[in-house]
Amino acid sequence: MQLVVVDAGHGGRDSGAVGMYGVLEKDLNLKYAMALCESLHKFGVYAVPTRRDDRFIALEDRADVANVLDADLFVSIHCNAFHDEQANGFEIWTSKHDIDEPSCDLANMICNDVGPNIPNLRMRGVKHGRLVVLDKTIGHSILIECGFITNEDDYDVLCDDYIYKELIKSIRREIVLWLEDRKQNN
Repeated sequence: MQLVVVDAGHGGRDSGAVGMYGVLEKDLNLKYAMALCESLHKFGVYAVPTRRDDRFIALEDRADVANVLDADLFVSIHCNAFHDEQANGFEIWTSKHDIDEPSCDLANMICNDVGPNIPNLRMRGVKHGRLVVLDKTIGHSILIECGFITNEDDYDVLCDDYIYKELIKSIRREIVLWLEDRKQNN
């Protein structure tokens, strides 16, 4: 069985961003991460969350979960924020070291699925950078920024029960396809 570690970004004393109406990023991240774990389980993927409740976990420890378990994939779930409330959209980060790697392929697959299925969410695409949870993960890893909780339109999308479930489906669908492809080609 293939294994995916799903990380709910922030937690405990680290609230992450504070969005519209005082919503805390850590709370939305946990909701989305647990929903993704449940959805992956339904499709035969063993998904392990880095946290199941509101607790602080150091960035290196999050990556260590994936490393110790030799996970096929590490997915960190986040919401974005910016001081300019006009900033909006969905984006995925990969490590600067993964530009031509399978992690980048998966990130593009997810973006290509989310774009047409969640038209209310602007697609910002795939970005590459130095992020601790990605750089410290030995295997394949991505960090998903589901939308800007500081933007009213994105906030409405992220808090809409129907759209949130559709977003999770898009992410899960592409993870499962990516895992199947890797299994067949290895």
